Amino acid sequence: MGTAPTTRAARPVWQQPVVQFVVVGLVVAALLAWVTGVLGARLAQQQAVEDARTTTELLAETVVEPALSSGLLGTEAGDLDRFDRLVRSRVMGGEVVRVKIWDAEGRIVYSDESRLIDQTFELGDDQQAVLDNGGADAGVSELSKSENAL
Repeated sequence: MGTAPTTRAARPVWQQPVVQFVVVGLVVAALLAWVTGVLGARLAQQQAVEDARTTTELLAETVVEPALSSGLLGTEAGDLDRFDRLVRSRVMGGEVVRVKIWDAEGRIVYSDESRLIDQTFELGDDQQAVLDNGGADAGVSELSKSENAL
């Protein structure tokens, strides 16, 4: 007499080691993809802002500053139009979507959007530091601010 073979009850699918390994692997892969995406987006934004700052400084020093004149402030007829043509032909396009030149009181003395000219807005600390010390400032614009409405 032999003994009858014992039958084991089948495990539910979620208790099988291979299924558990695959599920854990998928969860870890999804988590890594999410973290990589978040970090990648932050790095991309930082690099874009740095590139914008570098481009702004280069254009300001090589195109805008040499063309500035008292006419930009409204003392000579035609100077503002000439400056506007220069900005539109040599500065605008590509990465540059808006040009605004401010005075120390927060008044926009030039913009490619003419409705902004002569409007006054409160200067932020970063903007004031650039006016005081020179250089350029770059950041992601808050489109809800009134100065960015147009």
